[in-house]
Amino acid sequence: MSAPLILTLSCDDKPGIVARVTGNLFENGANILEAQQFDDAASGRFFMRVVMDPGEKDVVSLRETFAS
Repeated sequence: MSAPLILTLSCDDKPGIVARVTGNLFENGANILEAQQFDDAASGRFFMRVVMDPGEKDVVSLRETFAS
């Protein structure tokens, strides 16, 4: 197991964010160890924190997969 990485994100809330994030991690060989997410109805923002084992990916490569 590699050293765990923590992904944090915030964005406008809309359907499918959790699916896209977790799908991307799966497709890139990461293993989710812990995840929390919530939305703030007052601001319309979504927040997520994921602790993961990145597998063979380094942090720069993994970050690039989220660029788009």
